[in-house]
Parts: sequence; C-alpha cells; structure tokens
Amino acid sequence: MSDPRLKMKYTGGKCNVASGRFERMYKKELNGHILKKVLVLIVFLDGAKNNHVITPSVRLFNKSGIVKSSGAFLDILCRDYIHGIGNLIKHLSQVGVTVSFEQSHLEELEFSVSNLATDLRDGVRLGKLAEMLGNSSGILEQMRLPAISRLQKVYNVGVSLSALAALEIPNVENIHPNYIVDGHRPQVLKMLWSVMTSFKLDTLLDKTKLKQEIFDIQRSNKSRGLITSSSLCGHVEFCEDVCDLLLVWCQVICACFGYDISNFSTSFANGKALCLLIHYYHPDIIKLCDILPTCVPPVPKDVSTDHVRMLVDNERNNCLLAGEKMMEIGGIPNMFPVSDTYNVPDERATIICIAYLCARLLESSKEIKAAIVIQKAFKRHQQRVYIEQTKLAVSMIEKFWVDHRSRYFDTQSTKYSKPVKIIEAFFMSRRGIFQLLSQERIASVQIQVSLLQK
Repeated sequence: MSDPRLKMKYTGGKCNVASGRFERMYKKELNGHILKKVLVLIVFLDGAKNNHVITPSVRLFNKSGIVKSSGAFLDILCRDYIHGIGNLIKHLSQVGVTVSFEQSHLEELEFSVSNLATDLRDGVRLGKLAEMLGNSSGILEQMRLPAISRLQKVYNVGVSLSALAALEIPNVENIHPNYIVDGHRPQVLKMLWSVMTSFKLDTLLDKTKLKQEIFDIQRSNKSRGLITSSSLCGHVEFCEDVCDLLLVWCQVICACFGYDISNFSTSFANGKALCLLIHYYHPDIIKLCDILPTCVPPVPKDVSTDHVRMLVDNERNNCLLAGEKMMEIGGIPNMFPVSDTYNVPDERATIICIAYLCARLLESSKEIKAAIVIQKAFKRHQQRVYIEQTKLAVSMIEKFWVDHRSRYFDTQSTKYSKPVKIIEAFFMSRRGIFQLLSQERIASVQIQVSLLQK
C-alpha cells in the first residue's frame, strides 16, 4: 500500500516520515493511492472470477461473511470509508469499469465425503461425481439448493441418479432416491460398486503387471516347496476378470505363510490376510510378530469363552493395525471395516480396498526388487574391497616387520638390559634374607597343619 514516489516527493529522501504541512499533503495523496489499489484489486478479482481465471474451488468471500458479491463490497466500502461520494458503482461504470460477480450457494458447498450414510443424502456430491465421471457440467445447476427439506433431497438424488444412468452405469436405474436419502447402506454400496465396476478397476490395475506378479510369486513358492490351491492357478494367463486375479494374488501371497484364502469376505474377516499382504512387500511396516492369533483355524469346543473373546479382540486389533498401516502407505481409501469372524466385511468393500492396496504395493514391488539387487551388489563390492584392503594391510605390516625386526630386538635389548641387571643384583644381594623368610613360612605352615590335625 506504500508508494516510494510519494514518499520521495514530500521527504526529498532526507527523512523517513514527512512532517508539518507536508505530512498532511502526503497522507491525503497516500489515501487516494490506497483507495486506487483497493479498487484495482476488487475489479481484478471480479474479472478473474467471471472469466474463470480463478478456479471454482477458490472462493472470493468467506462462507460465514455477510458480503457475497463485489457490488455489496463496494457499497460497504463507499458507506464506511468514502463519505459523500454517492454511488461508487455508478461512478466506476462511467469510466467503463463494471463489477458483477456474486458468489452462489453452489460455490460454497464442500464436496469431501467422510460418512457414506449421511454425506450423500442431499444428492449434491453424487451430482458432482456424475459431472466428474462424465466430464460434463450443468447437473448441479438443476438441483434445488440449499437442500433443506426431504423432498428437495429426493429430487436432487433423482437428478444425480439419472445423470449416472445416462453414463450407462448398470443397476443405478433400479435404485430409488429414497434409499439414498435414508442412508440405506446396502443400496448405497450397491450404487457405489456399480459406479466402480462400470468405470472399471482396469484404470487402477494393470492386468498384465498383475499376472506377471502372480507368476513371479508362484515361481518363488515352488522353489520353496509351497503349493497354492486355486481354481485359476493354471489359467491365470487367460483370466481377464480383475476380481479373480486379485483373489489369486492374495492366495499366492498368503500361501507363503500357510494361510488359505477362498473369498473376499470370511477369509479377510480376521484382518490377518491384509497384514500378511502388507508384510510380504514391506516387512518393516508390519512384522509377523505384530499379527495376533485369531479364530482361524477353528477353535476347539473345549476352549473357554474368555479365550474365544480374546481371539475375537485379536482379530479386531489386526484390522485396526492393517487400516493404520494402509493409511501410512497412503493412496488407499479407508473402506475396510473393523471386522471379526462373527462380523464379516462386505465383499465389495473388500475388493475395492484390496484393489487399491494391490496398486500401491505393485508400485513399490519394482522399487523393492531394485533396492534388493542394489544392496546385494553393493555388499559384494564392499566385501571385495574389504578383502583387498585387508590383504594389502597384512602385506604392508609383514614387510615392515621383516625389514625392522632385527632393529626392534636390538632396541629392546638395549632398553631393558640395564634394568634387568639392577633387579638381578638386588635379588642376589638379598638371597639369604629370602631363604630365611621362606624357612619361617614353611615352619609356620607346619605348625598350622599339626594344630589342625590335633
């Protein structure tokens, strides 16, 4: 908001602040300069928003603000800070400057979803989903916003479902809007599953890479004598269904740890399978000792109720551990519920979760293999360098010793001969005293022995 030109004009560069009558003149011109900057900023943002230079996700006005348009902002500015000027918008229009942006309720909507049971009820997020999937616009403009009453929500959901049906998504036309408004979980999951499968998991997973990964794991299992039981194990190369390939991928990995996978519901209920999948690719993230024992294999009938309850708690803790580590890996939607043997997860939710997990793990698979190869090569190189350095050091020490051995012995002999002679002369001169002391010690011992015998 400052202007160096004005400051130089009224101070002449001799001081930092104008004083006297120059101060009043400086402040008057500075106020006009600031007003001009504010008006330029308002006009610039208004034009940028109207011409879509600023993305719709960026709001010019706060949701809680009392002003939601450029015109209202100028009116408040004129009323509170520019007394007596009249209609500021009219004065600007006379010089060819107009402002017309007004923030709508649609721009203030939050499209993030944290709860499938409640966040989809007004139909707005479903409409946004239809626009994004169909790469179109105009669906949200057909809705009644803000959706307060149930009738408005049902209407909005109906518009969204019609837009999704127009994208040739199967089973959507059979879902009544009332189910979505009421948060009917099976119908909501059915609709989302239809959307996922319609736009296919192929965009998320490369079937060729997935098949190659399965072949690599099978080859590794055979080398260790492990057998994977699956109806598709011999026909993986001809399989084109992503769900079947995902199931085989889970089977061949869990077979490494002696755990059998047969489906996407009961086999994943105890959370152990998810932990094993993560451990196979990232053993540092989840260790085998972190996976708690579960009710699989079946618990004998003579086991106490407390022990069974402890195993069920272990299963839920395994699910919590897997969910926490998947969030740590990142890029995996939190769709897998905390389940156990008696509360199995929904198969469709498990498939979506496993698909995202597989995509993230396959991304790191090549990096892990490359890192292992680099580590082995570096260790071999380091070992060779260490052996060569050791041999060189030994040869240098040996050569130095051979060259300086005689001089070393001569030096030691010269250094210690005189002290040795002094010590010898001292002991030789007192040999009689040492003999007398030795005889006294022997006599004392004999007396002690005789006393002990008596």
